Amino acid sequence: MSLQIVPVESRRDLGRFIAVPWHVRDGDHPTTVRLRASGELRSWTLPLRVMVKEALDPTHDPFWKNADRALFFAERDGRPVGRIAAIENRRHNDVHGDRVGFFGFFDCEDDPEAATALFDHAARWLAERGLTRIRGPMSPSMNHECGLLVGGFHERARILTPWNPPWYEDLVRGAGFDTAQDLIAYPFRLAEGFDAPDRLRRLARRVRERGSIEFRPVDLKHFDDEIRAIHPIYNSAWAGNWGFVPMTSEEFEFTARSLKPLIDTGMSLVACVDGVPVGFCLVIKDLGPIFDGTRSGRLGPLTLLRLLFTVRRMRHTRVILLGIDPESHHGSVLSVLIEHAIRSARDRGDHSGDASWILEQNTAMRSPLESLGIEEYRRWRIFEKPIDPTSEMDAK
Repeated sequence: MSLQIVPVESRRDLGRFIAVPWHVRDGDHPTTVRLRASGELRSWTLPLRVMVKEALDPTHDPFWKNADRALFFAERDGRPVGRIAAIENRRHNDVHGDRVGFFGFFDCEDDPEAATALFDHAARWLAERGLTRIRGPMSPSMNHECGLLVGGFHERARILTPWNPPWYEDLVRGAGFDTAQDLIAYPFRLAEGFDAPDRLRRLARRVRERGSIEFRPVDLKHFDDEIRAIHPIYNSAWAGNWGFVPMTSEEFEFTARSLKPLIDTGMSLVACVDGVPVGFCLVIKDLGPIFDGTRSGRLGPLTLLRLLFTVRRMRHTRVILLGIDPESHHGSVLSVLIEHAIRSARDRGDHSGDASWILEQNTAMRSPLESLGIEEYRRWRIFEKPIDPTSEMDAK
């Protein structure tokens, strides 16, 4: 069957691009995907199409004020078999002094020819802009969903984290990519009796009793003030991390406001010294189960009703951000934030929690979790390769 790579040039094309995952993952249940080779079912939480559309909209997310993208989808005899976005993130290259381009929103059938053709088109578009490497997946950046799932396929996908079939890694490596970095997730399996160990509880109690650090819930009633206080901590805490690009005030405010309805105020904390914030832990509710019935990925009336009446009863959470200002010299803050999240979740009867994602090389974050006996349960991988300098000539 003939293969065609189609650039997205119209609203109709964009709709077809967004719909690709529903063609390449043919599940018998809205939260599963049947692997064609083995017939085995694996977990897949459907994304909402409107969220994908907004993430790609240059007029919606302020990230695109400093970035450009091109979208392509693959067809065989008119049937969608894959898609990819090529992304030029100018702020990344300014911050890191790189000439790196990115790919994201990648989905594909177990079709090496289609996957390689999609990567070639993305690389050519990036080469036209003088970029010399291609890295991903970033959808569209490391401050959004990123990474390709390579471990933990049987685990349920958590909110705002990628899930993909296992064959995707073979497609990426078959197109010449190598590993650039791994991202890790850790579980809190509260329904299985997990609790914070005595030594962590004792340490947290001593920190509180000393009184030099105040811990308070995130204040949603004064959210603008919270955003302004947390933003510099976020940028300074992640400043040394691989691939990190500081968020502008506009980007951070946009992201924070999009997360506001999901924030779990019973578990999210701000740590302060003399009234000045020095650290924070942001926990969001995992709404994946609410969207299980949205087979089409569209936000219909029934889904809105489920969201309205069940969001407060959700008992699955994700620790999405946890950071401490490195200049504050208060390393014990981390122990209190972790202990509080575990204790609060257990006290109200939560079933499970998730801390993700954490860079594999970030031992300062990984070590405290692993010292509690928590083992990683999901892993994503970021890939990269040089862009063939002939790609630009081929494109012309």
